[in-house]
Amino acid sequence: MRRKSTFLLFLLVIILLLAGCSTLVRVSTLVPSQVDLTGYKTMAVKSVTAYDYGWAYRSAGYPEIIYDQSSIPTPQVLITALNRMDWSIPFDDTADYITSVVENALDQGIYTIIGSTTTDRIIKKTSKSYTVRQALLDMDVDALVTGKVTEQTYKTYVSATVKTDATTNQKTYYYYLHRNGTLKYEYVVQDVESLAVLDTYSFTSSSSFYDTDPILIGYLKPDGAFVFSAQFSYGLSDFALRYRYMADSFGSTIKNRLTPYYKKSNLSLISNKAKDESLEIGYEYAKNGMYAYACTVFEEHWNRYSDFVSGYNTALLYFVTGRPQEAISLANTVFAATAEKQALNLYKKLTTLYENNQVALSQITGEKGTTSTYKEVIL
Repeated sequence: MRRKSTFLLFLLVIILLLAGCSTLVRVSTLVPSQVDLTGYKTMAVKSVTAYDYGWAYRSAGYPEIIYDQSSIPTPQVLITALNRMDWSIPFDDTADYITSVVENALDQGIYTIIGSTTTDRIIKKTSKSYTVRQALLDMDVDALVTGKVTEQTYKTYVSATVKTDATTNQKTYYYYLHRNGTLKYEYVVQDVESLAVLDTYSFTSSSSFYDTDPILIGYLKPDGAFVFSAQFSYGLSDFALRYRYMADSFGSTIKNRLTPYYKKSNLSLISNKAKDESLEIGYEYAKNGMYAYACTVFEEHWNRYSDFVSGYNTALLYFVTGRPQEAISLANTVFAATAEKQALNLYKKLTTLYENNQVALSQITGEKGTTSTYKEVIL
């Protein structure tokens, strides 16, 4: 009997929690770019230039031996294992991948994007700067995005610890591999017609190359035998993949800086605090994405009773169904009538979303501005 009562109590708690969950509605609004590119319609992207170490790049990441104690030995089998590992860096792969990150970040449905394949072909076919510029102008390109990897490095070192058996006083040495990479990238956005530099930005990302850092290479037993860890392998890490992870972190910043974009926000209807059964159908409509029907239910209730819940929900659903100015006005009215702070917060939230949307629209539809910044990059 006690088990049954406990189960029923648990079920009741779950039901109450579900009943108390907010009804979410989704709204999509434009967010303006941080850099004002008003009037720019077509952007061409040149392939990112890979980083070049020069002659010594393959040995640049070869591991240092860093021991806390000078008495720790370095067995030959450990040196042999390290020599067998691949220390090269995938420069071209990383540059190509960053190019795709840039293209995807800019491709938010706002600009016409001329991809790197086409842009590179145009640049390669022309040898003089004015010809490149004219070729891009002939394609109605407004801006060119160029970029380069300014650093792509990693540091590797081996550390070791020692454990001494309290009974036999024999020592066992444990060896660990550490590897941390750094990737730096810089872009330039240039007006094709005026050659004005519209924006430059530098990115840096650093990360361990291992999910578990450090990696146990193995241990040296008291009898001189070296035992490799199951964690350790000569491949150990997909360098290309790790640098791609770093490059992925650049994408959101590029999008935020250079293009207006649509952002989806989840907003909550006020719950049916008074348990008014006439409003329940409105919540059901909203849960199923039938926002116009839901709006009608709450609007009729607000017009009749001027209550906070239906007024708040009507204002929110006005916004969701494409009536932003009416939504903001009603949210203000609801706050004046009820003095509910949530209504004031809704007014501020909807106002911000609307104003940002309007700024973004003006960036998309407006005429080009002027800038005095000039720097000849490749055009």
